[in-house]
Amino acid sequence: MHIFLVMVVAGVIATVGVGAIGGAGAGFVGLLIWIGALLILGLVLSSMAKRQVSVRLGAPAELVLEAVLDEFKTLGWTRVNGPGAFNFKARGFGMSMNLGKPVVSVDVEQQEDGSTGVDIWLSTWNSQWGVVGCCDRVVTKVWQVQRRMAQLEADTRTDA
Repeated sequence: MHIFLVMVVAGVIATVGVGAIGGAGAGFVGLLIWIGALLILGLVLSSMAKRQVSVRLGAPAELVLEAVLDEFKTLGWTRVNGPGAFNFKARGFGMSMNLGKPVVSVDVEQQEDGSTGVDIWLSTWNSQWGVVGCCDRVVTKVWQVQRRMAQLEADTRTDA
């Protein structure tokens, strides 16, 4: 959502600014460039959103599970049924929001060596012209979960 809002604000400011300085024709060209940049950003974010992220941690599975559930408790996500142990559907607005809301699935499993495996993937989505609906929200949330897992791992190593 933050990525999308930044792009909208930057696009409006750039289009109005170019239009004010160079006239209506320049403003229109600026608008076309902004739309192209938005499409390219959407394609890049969509490819990032569709990648599965797998992390192994030294923390106990219960602690990891609690951290994952806490990360998705935010207003922008709701728990739904799906293929993963935990599935969360995006709410609100984002890039290509008219395509439907994507579902992010998470599996947390205790490994034989005592570590905890976390798999995060985009399990359900709709796309148009290759751009996944709300791809910016998915990428942002996966980054947040990864940062939380890294912090949890650092805290676990410090405690040991």
